[in-house]
Amino acid sequence: MKIVTKIEKFRGKKGYRKIVFDDSSKIEVDVEILAYFHIKEGVQFDEIELNKIKGIASRKLAKEEILEFLKHKSRSESEIRKKLSGTKVNDEIIDEIIDDLKRVGFINDTDFALRFCRNFINRKPAGEILLKIELRKRGISTEIIDETIDKIYTEFDKKELARKLIHKKKFNPSTKDKKIKKKIADLLLRRGFDWGIVWEVMKVNTVD
Repeated sequence: MKIVTKIEKFRGKKGYRKIVFDDSSKIEVDVEILAYFHIKEGVQFDEIELNKIKGIASRKLAKEEILEFLKHKSRSESEIRKKLSGTKVNDEIIDEIIDDLKRVGFINDTDFALRFCRNFINRKPAGEILLKIELRKRGISTEIIDETIDKIYTEFDKKELARKLIHKKKFNPSTKDKKIKKKIADLLLRRGFDWGIVWEVMKVNTVD
């Protein structure tokens, strides 16, 4: 059995308390858990009760951290799993939290991938090679990546995006200067446009 010897306010975590036991061990809980389990100084808990309290507390804290993580920006399942792996919860609890977030719509990699690509292209015109790289970095599956790329380029025209990028960087598309044409080609390739698009956009200007 362990006896609660002190209940302290937790700096930096509003609504949380630090519970100190007679063996100097500590746990962090929010005020709801504090009230539900009638935790106060002098109360005793056995290991089974403490493990239950710890499990509930770690779940709640992890969920709160993830909701804050999602507050200003949508994330992929892989990004959320990575964030959760840095908390004190085990893999089983991580799976439970992921399932809960999927159920309420906070995790949907198909929607995430489309939103990500739209936002990316609107900020900086890009070809499918770069978009695929960026989606892989975020742990999106190959199947969803392929579906997303097919759909996104029904919304955006690759050649128009390439021309927009050239214009944005203030290159003259009608230049005869081979060095400038190489810079244009290199720019398009860096932004993930394949050689087919580069050729289509520049072929008018490749004849001396």
